[in-house]
Amino acid sequence: MYIGNDLQVAESGNKIIDDISSSFNGSTTSFALLVGGAAPVPFPINTQQIYISVNGVIQEPDPTGSAGFKLLGNNIVFSSAPSNGHAFFGVILSGADYVTVGTEFPAGSATAPSITFGNDNNTGLYSVTGGTMGFTSDGVQTFTLDGDGFKLPDNKKLLVGSSSDLQLYHDGTNSYMKHVTAGAVYIDTTTNLHLRVNSSETAILASANGSVEIRYNDVKKFETTNTGTNVTGVHVDDGATHDGDVTFTGAAANVVWDKSVDDLIFADNAKAAFGTSSDLTIYHDGSHSHIDHDNTGNLYIRTDSGNIYIESFSETMAAFIPNGAVELYHNNVKKFQTTADGIEVIGKIFPSSDIDMADSVKLLLGTGDDFQIFHDGNDSYLRDMGTGHLYVTTNSSFIITNNDATENIAKFIADGAVELYHNNVKKFETTADGVTIGGDSGVSGNWDLEVYNGSGNGYGLIAGTTGGWLELRDTVSGEIFQIAANGDCNLYSKKSGDYMRFHTTDGSGTSEALRILDDGRLVTGAVMTPDTGTYYDDITVNNSNTASGAAGGAGISLQSGNASYGGVVFSDSDAHARGYMKYDHGNDKLILGSANSDGMVIDSSGRVGVGNTSPAASTVLFGGTQNCLLLAGSAAPQLRIASDTSNQGDLLLQAGNSGADVYIANGASNGDIVFSTNNGSSQGNRLRILDDGGICFGTDTAAANALDDYEEGTFTFEITSGFSSISYGTRRANYVKVGRMVWIGCEMITASLTENSDWLKYGTLPFTSANQNSSTGGMWKVVTSGNIDSAATFKVMGDSTIIAVINGAGDAMAGNATSLADHANRTVALWGVYMTA
Repeated sequence: MYIGNDLQVAESGNKIIDDISSSFNGSTTSFALLVGGAAPVPFPINTQQIYISVNGVIQEPDPTGSAGFKLLGNNIVFSSAPSNGHAFFGVILSGADYVTVGTEFPAGSATAPSITFGNDNNTGLYSVTGGTMGFTSDGVQTFTLDGDGFKLPDNKKLLVGSSSDLQLYHDGTNSYMKHVTAGAVYIDTTTNLHLRVNSSETAILASANGSVEIRYNDVKKFETTNTGTNVTGVHVDDGATHDGDVTFTGAAANVVWDKSVDDLIFADNAKAAFGTSSDLTIYHDGSHSHIDHDNTGNLYIRTDSGNIYIESFSETMAAFIPNGAVELYHNNVKKFQTTADGIEVIGKIFPSSDIDMADSVKLLLGTGDDFQIFHDGNDSYLRDMGTGHLYVTTNSSFIITNNDATENIAKFIADGAVELYHNNVKKFETTADGVTIGGDSGVSGNWDLEVYNGSGNGYGLIAGTTGGWLELRDTVSGEIFQIAANGDCNLYSKKSGDYMRFHTTDGSGTSEALRILDDGRLVTGAVMTPDTGTYYDDITVNNSNTASGAAGGAGISLQSGNASYGGVVFSDSDAHARGYMKYDHGNDKLILGSANSDGMVIDSSGRVGVGNTSPAASTVLFGGTQNCLLLAGSAAPQLRIASDTSNQGDLLLQAGNSGADVYIANGASNGDIVFSTNNGSSQGNRLRILDDGGICFGTDTAAANALDDYEEGTFTFEITSGFSSISYGTRRANYVKVGRMVWIGCEMITASLTENSDWLKYGTLPFTSANQNSSTGGMWKVVTSGNIDSAATFKVMGDSTIIAVINGAGDAMAGNATSLADHANRTVALWGVYMTA
């Protein structure tokens, strides 16, 4: 709102037009429209945006110019000339119809565009020249638009995307299209896509629903097909480097090289296969990981000097140390290892089934083998060989029963009694005051010794008294005391001999059952004369006199069963000893066994045999017909290290009953190393390393077919025949030999050459070739310069030379029969593969 010449209500779009009354002369009708001495930006586009007062009269805005005033270009044009002296006042008003169709704008410039927005007067559109519109930002031209299209100057970018993700620009020398976000770049077309160079030459052609072609000089050299890719011409490289992720797509599973983690990733069921017939495969099936050796040969896991470890990501589970131990771990703590003398277990042993030890094989405990447990084939032994005591400890009670625990034999109760039984009836027990026998008699503190009868009226027996239940004798006869029950049992001590005897009759000596010598030895059985050096240390717990394990025999027997054995027998009431541990005096070995059969032997050298009671020198034997170390589950072996019946050292990893998953063997008959499956059968052979170093795959073990060596080097490449004079410039030749296959690459530059024939012979190759001197065909191409025949084919001969075979008439070097004299500075390069003899 205006009052007089004052703008009372501020509006950024309203502008006061400069006073033009000084130019009124009564004849001039057109005047420049200025605000602050310059054309307003933006310039009003129609007369309705302008209020003009002349001499206090509001003029009619009339675009036709017939009345009032109109806008023409940058001028105000009155229908009739204002008179000299008339006052002028004008205002440009902003409004919703600021821009209307058909409105003309002043041309403007880069620093003063004709179309602007708000108070940003130097950013907008202007007319650069006829037919060209420009856009300026902060007074600097950004782009133009003309009949040729949209134009950006150098280093101005076309930015697409909320974050300027796609950029197009030219820096004055090069053009760029940049995609600067994590997403993909798509170029979509419903037909074909051409990438052209030199205006008309196609470099890449992508056909809709068809192939992608890569061309050289507009000639197709590479294309994709419905089955893969096709290369036209020869693909040659000196090695390939893929600086990024690489995916190998299979029919059902892919293999990906992931650069970010430096991993070659095989998808589930994608296999890494080795061998001509994929004999060795490594893969993961989605649940489990596999190393499958599907060949009759062996699978070898070898190390030159370092150790072999089986680990989780953070823990060692097994270690195999050359010239040292095999170690097994639990939770990263070593629990088992082999030693030079046998095996060592660190911690407890929790067998899932019986531990069988052969007769007279001893379980030795203590550094000096002080405590021994064994069975000698007849009797079982717990033998304390040390100078200390033998302790049997328990937290509550120690109970001795018959074999099936249906009858008590003795009880030793913590903080309580010691009880002895007969036919499961308690006959003796200790009490707080003494002992109770048979439930009727007891000993109390009121007497030195008191015996009660059934009626409770007791009587005592003192020294010198005969008969009765207890007898104490003086030393006149040398007998110190005797315990007797009607002559059925005697405990007899003889001072002169310093030993104690146990009898079953009257103590006469003929029925003596046990003698305890003054040095603690036990003398039992028929031999009672310790000074002969022939006696048996024997403790037997049984329900009869039979200690050999016959019917009614010993439950536990600690004994020396005969002159050759000493040990421990565990038996029941049937006709057989159920277990024993015995020491074989004659062969100096400990034997553990069951059912009268030796199961395990530990000899004096620390060698162990399980199922094989004659371990060889420096050998740990587990098994009967096969010398092996066997770690097994409940159904089938899981790990076996063996020397089998064919004298082959092998390593067997097996799961289930159907056969071995991995089998590694060394056939002693020929010295080969064999990787195989199916327990090493011929059907399972996968890879064989021959004793001469060659490698065979599958069942083909012929040395002639073995991959036997690798070699690379240089040799001299020269022309040997077909010329009268020659001199060389540069010559170089290299070869790589794998088995019988030889690859060569050669280059020769002749300084001069005079031919005397229409063919040339080159030689000498690094290895004698197979007999390939056929007159037709060829296996070599020559790359030449100058006028050397580039279509010549080369043939490898049996004498390790190469013949240039002519394709058509003419000379192999000159390309025709008339120019033979000068062949200076001619280059011959050839490469290829041939087979040795």
